Amino acid sequence: MELNLIAALTLDGAIGNNEGLLYKIPEDLQNYKNLTTGNILIVGSNTYLSLPKTALKNRQFIVLTHKEPNELLLRQMGDTIVHSKEEAFEKVKELQKNSDREKRIFVIGGEQIYNLFIDDVNLAYITWINKYDNLIDSTLKYFPIDKLFNDFNLERETNWLKSKENSSLPSYKFSVYIKEN
Repeated sequence: MELNLIAALTLDGAIGNNEGLLYKIPEDLQNYKNLTTGNILIVGSNTYLSLPKTALKNRQFIVLTHKEPNELLLRQMGDTIVHSKEEAFEKVKELQKNSDREKRIFVIGGEQIYNLFIDDVNLAYITWINKYDNLIDSTLKYFPIDKLFNDFNLERETNWLKSKENSSLPSYKFSVYIKEN
C-alpha cells in the first residue's frame, strides 16, 4: 500500500494552531482539493473537527482518535473512527477492497498523526510557506521536518509563488518528496 502525506508548513515546520491552519492560501487549498478528492484521508480527531463542514466532500475519512464514536460526530456517511494505526491500515484495505477503483491514501494531520505515520509514508506533498512562525506560542503545532529532511529526497518543486487571489499572503512553493529506499 502506498501511503501519501500532504501538509502546508512554514519554513520552521509550523502547520497550525488550536484554531486551525496558519495561512489559507487559495492556490494551496485548490492543490489540496485536486490531490485528495475521491481518495481516502487519515486524520486525527482534532483536525477532523476543525475542517470546514461542507468543503471536503467526495473523500472518505478515517479518523484516528481515543474518543468513542458517540463523542465524535462524523460529518458524512462513509467516515470511520479507528483507535490505532493498525486499525487505520486495516480500514484502508477494507475500503480499497470494496472500491471500484484504486484510491490514493493521504495522511492529512495534525501534528500527532504526522508523527505517527511519517515512517510509513512513501510520498510527501509539502506546501512550503515562506514565513517563520517560531514565536513562543504553545498553541502552535509542528510537522516532523527532521524526518522529512533525513528520510526523504526532494523529487520536484516549483519556484516561489505569490497568491493571485490575495497578494498579502506569504509566498509559497509546492514540493514533492519521495522516501529513500
